[in-house]
Amino acid sequence: MLLIQLTILPFMVASVVECSLSDVTPAVFGRENGLIAAFGDINADKATDIFVLSEEGKSLSILQADIDISRDETSFSNKPFILGSDEDRPIVAVVPGDFNVDSQMDVLVMRKADDDKMSTRVNIEIYVGSQDAETNSPYLKINETFRDQPAVIDGNGDMSPDLFGETIGGKRGLWIFKDNDSYSVEFYENPPDYQLPPLKVPQSSAFLDLNGDLTSDLCAVSEISGETNFEFWLNKEGVLTYTYSIKAPPQLKVVGQPVFADF
Repeated sequence: MLLIQLTILPFMVASVVECSLSDVTPAVFGRENGLIAAFGDINADKATDIFVLSEEGKSLSILQADIDISRDETSFSNKPFILGSDEDRPIVAVVPGDFNVDSQMDVLVMRKADDDKMSTRVNIEIYVGSQDAETNSPYLKINETFRDQPAVIDGNGDMSPDLFGETIGGKRGLWIFKDNDSYSVEFYENPPDYQLPPLKVPQSSAFLDLNGDLTSDLCAVSEISGETNFEFWLNKEGVLTYTYSIKAPPQLKVVGQPVFADF
């Protein structure tokens, strides 16, 4: 029995070495500084690309992955995507997705709406993913300014991304993108016997199945007199309908962003 154990042990050690992790950061990023903003397949080659913001947050580049199957290696090439200028507002969020329903990845960019460092207000613009950086300009700009970064959800069940958020005027709505490079807004009205409070900042609403009927619902996190409030909007025949709300436990002194999980 001892001989068998001694024979197996070298193979066990070799297996650990073969599967160990290695730091490839210098090989991927080189000496460039920046912030990883998002992941996506910008050129539809089934490889994950990396969206990187410049240090000042005004330029966006994409590290495009090139997988060499024969050598089992992946290399990255740096492709400028948005060439920022000093006059541009800093980019605070990047969301890859198909927003004009043409089966090609676009890039939604959220920029600060003012110079106040503590402000959470953002403006939103969308770029075509296939454009060259030299001529790249947004094909769509959202006219409304958001009080905080909106959540990307499929609010109307058409299998394309929408935005759920609140304007600086306090109007809560769903921004629905069209296939003709346009959008519409459906502003929420107060449900019966309920006054819509402001959404909590930072927004941490979630799009998930809340009642186990295999359809996605919305948990909107709002704030009433400084207390965190969870609104449950259930999917009823394809329409998100306000059903009820609960408040965070009163014994909690500080309530941060909630995390949703199946325990």
